[in-house]
Amino acid sequence: MELVTSSRAVRRAVTVAVSAAGAASLLAQVVLLREILASSQGNELVLGMVLALWLLLTGLASAAGGRGMRRSEQAACFLGRLLMAAPPLLLGSLWMTRWAGPTALGQTPTIFVLIAVSVVALLPACFLSGLCFAWALAALSGQGRAAILYGAETLGSAAAGLLFHFLLADRLSSAWTAFVAGAICAGASLPLAFRRQWVGAIASLTMIVLSAIACPSISSSLASARFPGEQVLSLQPSRYGLLAVVARGPQRVFFHDGALLFTSEDEIAAEESVHLPLLLHANPRRILLVGGGLGGGLVQALKHKPEHLDYVEMDPGVFPLARKFADEETRAALADPRVHAVASDGRQLLRESVGRYDVIVIDLPIPQNALLARLLSRECFADARRALAPGGILALATPGSDAYLDAGARQRHASLLAALGAVFPAVAVAPGGQTILWAAEKEVDSRPGVLAARLDQRGLHLAQVGKTWLFDRLLPFHAADYRRSLATALPIENRDFRPVVYLFGLIENLQRLSPPVARAALVLARSPWTPWSLAAFVLGTAALFVLGRRGRLSPAFAVVAAGAAGMALQLVVLLAFQALRGHLYHAMGGLIAGFMAGMGAGALAAGRFLDRPRVRPRVLARACAGAAGAGLLALFAIELARAVPDWSAVIIVAVTVVVGASTGAVYPVAVHVAALPNAAARLYAWDLAGAAGAAALAALVAIPLLGLAPVALLSAALCAAAAVANLK
Repeated sequence: MELVTSSRAVRRAVTVAVSAAGAASLLAQVVLLREILASSQGNELVLGMVLALWLLLTGLASAAGGRGMRRSEQAACFLGRLLMAAPPLLLGSLWMTRWAGPTALGQTPTIFVLIAVSVVALLPACFLSGLCFAWALAALSGQGRAAILYGAETLGSAAAGLLFHFLLADRLSSAWTAFVAGAICAGASLPLAFRRQWVGAIASLTMIVLSAIACPSISSSLASARFPGEQVLSLQPSRYGLLAVVARGPQRVFFHDGALLFTSEDEIAAEESVHLPLLLHANPRRILLVGGGLGGGLVQALKHKPEHLDYVEMDPGVFPLARKFADEETRAALADPRVHAVASDGRQLLRESVGRYDVIVIDLPIPQNALLARLLSRECFADARRALAPGGILALATPGSDAYLDAGARQRHASLLAALGAVFPAVAVAPGGQTILWAAEKEVDSRPGVLAARLDQRGLHLAQVGKTWLFDRLLPFHAADYRRSLATALPIENRDFRPVVYLFGLIENLQRLSPPVARAALVLARSPWTPWSLAAFVLGTAALFVLGRRGRLSPAFAVVAAGAAGMALQLVVLLAFQALRGHLYHAMGGLIAGFMAGMGAGALAAGRFLDRPRVRPRVLARACAGAAGAGLLALFAIELARAVPDWSAVIIVAVTVVVGASTGAVYPVAVHVAALPNAAARLYAWDLAGAAGAAALAALVAIPLLGLAPVALLSAALCAAAAVANLK
C-alpha cells in the first residue's frame, strides 16, 4: 500500500501526528516534572527550572529540525519513524531521572546535579516534541499550514491534560503514563513511517510491546533510586503528587513528592504542635486540625476529650495509605466517631464554618509552593478568625529553631507574623524547633502555671510536653529574643495574590542545595522590588523594542512577547483560581485544558483569517494588541472574581480561554508576516523561548514578590511594546 493516496490524506495524517505529539508531550512533561521534583524532595524551585529547560530544549529542536529537512516526502517519513520510536524514547527519558536520586535517604542532590540530570533526561522527550513540529511543517511544504499544525498540537495537549487529570493521574505510575504517551505517538505513526502500512503496523506494535515489557522494571528502578537501601511498601501516584510509604523497622515513613510528609512514630513533634495550642484554651470542645494529624496530631488532640474534631488533608490519597500503613493508634483515631477526616480545601471549610471552632491548629511544613502559601495568608487568617467561636484561638505550627534562625527562615517567620498581626489584635509566640504562633481577639493567658494546671485537670501524662517543658518554652526572654532576631527581616505580609512566603520557603530549601545561590536569591528577595523590577522591565522591553523595530526581527519579538505573556497570564489565572476556589485538581486540569484549547482555537481562527485575499499590513501589530488586551482583561477578571467569589469560577474559566486564544493567534500571523523559509519552525522556537523565560521568572520571582495583578499588567505592557514595534 502506498504511503499516501492524496494530498488530503497527507495533511490529515500529519495533523493527527502533530496532535498526538502534543498530547504525548504534555503527558511526558507531567511525569518527568513529578519524578525530578521527587528527587529534590519537593523543592518547587526545580519546577520552574525544569519547565524552562523543557521549553528551551523543545525550541532548539524545532529550530534545528526546520533547518535540516527540505523534501516533504522525506519529512513525512522521518516524522512517522520518529513517532514510532516514541515509546522507548519517553521511557528512556523517565529512566534517566533516576540519576538525580540521593545516595542516602534524606540527602538532596545539589542544584548543579539536578540541572545536569534534567538536561540529559529531558533531551529525548524535548527533541521528540520539537522535531515532530518542524518535520510536520516540512511535510506539508510551507508555513501556510503553520496555524493548523499549531492549533492541532495545542488541542492535543488540551485533550491530554483532561485525560491525565480526570483518568490517569491517580491510576497509573509514571512509567505507565509515559508508556501511554509513547503508544499514542506510535499509533499515529502508522500512515507515515513506511510505504507499506503493514510494515509500519508491525514495527509500531513491536515498539509498544517491548516498552510495555520494560515498564515494571523501570518503575522498580525509579523506586530504588528515590529510596536507596529502603523497603518501599507503596508508591502511589495521585492528582497532587507522588505518595510513597517506606518501612524503617516498625516505623512507617510517608513521603509526598520526595519530601517527608509524616512518620508513624513521631510522638514528640506531634505533642509540641498540638498540646500547647489546646492547653491555651480553657475548654477546647470543637477543634480543627489543618495538616499534621496523621503524624500523631489526631491521637494527641483526642487526649483533650473534644466533642468534635475536624481534620483536613489536601490530598485524598493520603487517607487510604494511612489506614493501611499508619500505626495502630492513628488508625484508631481515624475511626473515632468524634473525628471527621476531610479530603478537601481547608480554606473552603473555614469559610463554611462561621463561629464553629474553639481552636484551629494549622500545622504545615515549610511552604515551597503557592498552594501551601494560601493556607498561611492574611486572607486565610481572616477566614479562620470568622470560623472561631467567641474566645477561640488560631494556632500556627511552623518549623523554626531552638538556637538560630537563618536569614531565609527569619523572612518567612516575619511574613507570617505580619499577616497574623494584620488580622488579630493579640499575637504571641513560643519559639523553638517547632515554633508555635497563636492569635486571638484578646490576650490569651499563657502563664506556664496556668497551662500546667490544665495538664493535671485533663489527666495528661505526656512524653515531651510537661510542666518543665512549658516553663522552659514560655520563658518571656525566649519570645523577646525571637522578636529581636526578626528585627532585621522585612515584615512583608503573605497575601493570596502575593504569596511571598513560599519564595522564602524555597530559599530555605535552596540553602541545602547551593548556599551561594541561596544567599544571592535572598538579596534579590529583600530588595525594594517595585522600583527595581519596573526599571528592569522597562530597560529589557526597550532593548527588545529597539531590536524588534528591525524588519526581520519584528515577528520574532511578537512571538517572544506572546509566548511570555501567555505563560505568565496562565500562571496568574491558575493561581488566582487556586487562591479563591481551592486546590481542586479536576478544575485545574480543566483550566489548563481550556487555555490550550483557546490557544488552538486562536491559532486556527488566525489561520483562516490569513487565507483571505487581502490582509491588512498591520495585522501582526493588531494581534499583539489583542494579546495586550487579554493581559488587561486578566487583570480586571481576577479583581472581579475576588469581589464576587460565587462567580469566580465562571469568570476565571472564561478569561483563561480568552487569554489562550489571544496569545495563540499571534504565532500564525507572525509566520505569515515573516514570509521566509523555515520561518514557522524558527518562530515556534522563539515562542517557546519566551514562554521558558516567563515560566522561570513569573513563578519563582515576579508573582511572589510583586503579586498577580502587577504580573498581568507587565504582560500586557510587553505585548503592547511588541504591537508598537510591528506598526509598519
